[in-house]
Amino acid sequence: MSFSNQPYRIAKTPFIVGDLLLLAMAGWIIWDVGGLPDGFQLGIVVGCLVVGMFFSALPFLLDYRAELKRNEINELQNIAEQLKALTQLEEHIRHATGQWHSIQDHCVSAVQNADKIAESMAQESTRFVEVMQSMDVSEKEHLRVEAEKLRRSEREWLQAAVRVMDHVFALHKAALQSGQPKLISQISNFQHAVVDVMRRMGLTPHEAELGTSYNKELHQVMGEDHKELTQPSVAETLAPGFTFQGRLVRPPLVRLVEQEDMPAIANGPADQADQTIEEPTPAISKKRASKEESEGEPGLFDQEPS
Repeated sequence: MSFSNQPYRIAKTPFIVGDLLLLAMAGWIIWDVGGLPDGFQLGIVVGCLVVGMFFSALPFLLDYRAELKRNEINELQNIAEQLKALTQLEEHIRHATGQWHSIQDHCVSAVQNADKIAESMAQESTRFVEVMQSMDVSEKEHLRVEAEKLRRSEREWLQAAVRVMDHVFALHKAALQSGQPKLISQISNFQHAVVDVMRRMGLTPHEAELGTSYNKELHQVMGEDHKELTQPSVAETLAPGFTFQGRLVRPPLVRLVEQEDMPAIANGPADQADQTIEEPTPAISKKRASKEESEGEPGLFDQEPS
């Protein structure tokens, strides 16, 4: 709040008139002497000029001092008003302090209630963890049982699929021995279809390569006759081997002969098979049937997959 809206100004006309008179006196002395005076008159001229300058600046100095006083008074009034506002602020602070005390009491009670709730939640979480652990144990046991069932069913399916593939291989072999081209073609197409379906399901059959040396890790044989051979070699695949999803299920079942007998075996039966396909005769069929009966392959396709 200001002390006065319109500040008072000192009249400057008298000071200006006095300044002009002093300047006129100095000028008259200089004019009367006819030049710049010296001695006493020079002091008078200089004094007139100095006093005139003082009279010209005096009203402005007085206005400045009055303005300073006015500002000081206004500042004092503002300080007084601020002190009054501080008194009111003190009342508000006292009232707020009382409210804060009540809020603090409520907070203390809320913290106590929160502690009780936290304790009950800890107990509930402990019980929940115990329940989840028991459920986890039962769930793991259930999953173990289900996994065991799946493995058992997969093993049973694999055994059945291997049996089917063995019978299909035997059927194709019998068709080749029959010497009938149409039957061989139909059985071959049937075998290819079955093999393609099994490959899609992950079961892949493979036969042993003729003429390769016997390897007990890659081949299996029937009986103990192969132990008498010095250089056993694969002469015929009696049953194919199988891999399931890259894992060996069963190695191929082979018939072994001496390495030196391999050329005769490889050339003889192959030529006979070609002649049989081109010109099938009952005599050759009967001869092969009697040869199979004489060799005998009991239980060849009844083996279980390992």
